[in-house]
Amino acid sequence: MQSIGYRHMVDFINGKRTWDKTVTTLKRDTRRFAKRQLTWFRKDSEMIWNSPDDAEEIMAAVRKFLEGR
Repeated sequence: MQSIGYRHMVDFINGKRTWDKTVTTLKRDTRRFAKRQLTWFRKDSEMIWNSPDDAEEIMAAVRKFLEGR
């Protein structure tokens, strides 16, 4: 019941929230969770950020990593 969406849907099913309020709070809580994730990832010095447009470079880095194991 702690995952995003469960609490929201249970409240809706139990009649504690309207559908519009459920969707609004679910979107808000999802944004907040994503922001916390980004904050956590940014603190990790080993994190490597890539653009989705760099697929070739990403695949090369993954291959290199796997070969080193």
